[in-house]
Amino acid sequence: MKTKKQFGIFRNTDSELSHWFVKLSRHGRRHSFDLGTHVKADAAKRAREIYLSLHANGWEVTLSNFSEGVSSGPPVTIGQYIERVAKTFEGKRRSVSDYCQVLRRVAADINGVPKPGRKFESEQFKTALQRINNLKLSTLTREKILAWRKAFVDAAGDDPLAQRSARTSANSYIRALKALFGKDNLGQDRLELLGLQDWENPVARIKLYEKGDTRFKSTIDPVKLFKDGLAELSQEELKALVLGLACGARRNEIDKLEWSAIDWGKSQLHIGVTNYLKPKSDKGVGDIDLDPEILALFRGWRAKANGEFILESDQKPRLNLTHAHYRCESTFIRLTEWLKSKGMTSRTPIHSLRKMFGSLLCDRYGIWAASTGLRHSDIKITSEHYVAKRASATVGLGSVIAEAGKVVKFADETGKIPQKDLAENAG
Repeated sequence: MKTKKQFGIFRNTDSELSHWFVKLSRHGRRHSFDLGTHVKADAAKRAREIYLSLHANGWEVTLSNFSEGVSSGPPVTIGQYIERVAKTFEGKRRSVSDYCQVLRRVAADINGVPKPGRKFESEQFKTALQRINNLKLSTLTREKILAWRKAFVDAAGDDPLAQRSARTSANSYIRALKALFGKDNLGQDRLELLGLQDWENPVARIKLYEKGDTRFKSTIDPVKLFKDGLAELSQEELKALVLGLACGARRNEIDKLEWSAIDWGKSQLHIGVTNYLKPKSDKGVGDIDLDPEILALFRGWRAKANGEFILESDQKPRLNLTHAHYRCESTFIRLTEWLKSKGMTSRTPIHSLRKMFGSLLCDRYGIWAASTGLRHSDIKITSEHYVAKRASATVGLGSVIAEAGKVVKFADETGKIPQKDLAENAG
């Protein structure tokens, strides 16, 4: 005989780094309890205790003994700090999850604790994660973080490109820590709110490495790349190429754009908030003008479409995650391999398509048009990262040389000097 299930525990997200919860009902009243642990077995035991207390003692006693919320004292461990900050952090859930991952990584490296890896259900992962969460917050000092950063960059070796990449990554990590330990969106000091006003913010006085030249540079001809794509790619990879190179869409946008995003009358692609897609920022919403030929491509694909999404996949979109999930991951893998076969050396070839799009717009219409097309919140982002080159600017003295007859003619690709140039040189 099967027994009726009395309660079930759950996470608010699919992240393996969040606490388990239980929601109980009795006498017409419902309540959720934070079970205070990442470990499922421990959470189940605590949920059972709360359930038995509720049925034996009622709501008031149970709420008093197993009340929700954070403790009133200041957090002492890495795990406690993460839990406290995550509950009050205003912003994207994925952002705070990424920041917390950085905090765990830095804390683990400083304290010599192995990182847990990616096998979330394994006992090894849970044990390593618990060790990191139990590390003392006080082990994070400015001196130790600076030493960690130096070791991180030094590990890149002597290759200038690898060094630059390591400094860029180190800057990203320090920014994440500044977001966790600094002020919140309302200007309130996080440490003070959590009772840590006497603890020095370990990253407050750490300066970032200078950026250097971060402008996009590519030796790939986008026109030739597009021609090759039309001839060589299958339908889904070609769709992704068009959305990236001809529309400037980000990977997540390519993955979740629906056919309803296309305004066939205005020949535009609208990128905005949907049930499945949330642009990177409010400025990320916008309309992309489409060439008539590009629109015709989309018309043909639409006629044969089997679903609501432009890119087709057997995978369904997963919502409210704290990590990236793509329906069309297999399509992106194949497109990435193809782009690398064409000479792309970037770590993120699909995102490089978006940078090519911005550079093409800048070359034809100027940086303001590029910034608008890329839907950037600040034109500075466009100029620093997405423009392949600045507009040509010379002092104009070359015309004086030409007038003085001092221009030396060089042979063409056949090794011969053109006849008209021979005549000019003879004259």
